Amino acid sequence: MGFITRALSKSEYEERRASIWRMWTRGTVQREIAKAHGISDRQVRYELKLLEDRWKAETAESIAEEKERILQENQELLRTCWEAWERSLIVKRAEMIEKVEGGGDGPVSRKQLKKENSGGTPAFLDGVGKCLDRRCKILGIGQTNLVSGTPGRVLIYLPDNQREAEAVNE
Repeated sequence: MGFITRALSKSEYEERRASIWRMWTRGTVQREIAKAHGISDRQVRYELKLLEDRWKAETAESIAEEKERILQENQELLRTCWEAWERSLIVKRAEMIEKVEGGGDGPVSRKQLKKENSGGTPAFLDGVGKCLDRRCKILGIGQTNLVSGTPGRVLIYLPDNQREAEAVNE
């Protein structure tokens, strides 16, 4: 079946490819697409393969860009969770002034310094773990690098910032 066609300009090729893609995505069979455009079935297959490869490349680029954006946001959240964890470890001090009944001179004030060590807020470490899980899921590398410690506890090691933290594994 010899088709004789004139050479198409680049814009005409792109218009034809767009038309072929539209017809294909709407369920038109290759033979009908070929007939509508005056080209061979083989040329339609070639054009569809070219369009599919182009689409895959564009999709891969946009997915890679979106992954990068999400990873950057996740890294910021991870940093924030670590900072909150470290702040929660700080020993809190409170001064209490207590008035007690004294001798003949009236009430006497007594100062008492109270130190409180909360041992950290587990919710912040939970946030760290979720950030690590999200990063691993996005990168497709499985699970976070968790090393089991004593029962009920998990040691989290983060090689990129070389921090260790212990969290209760409930």
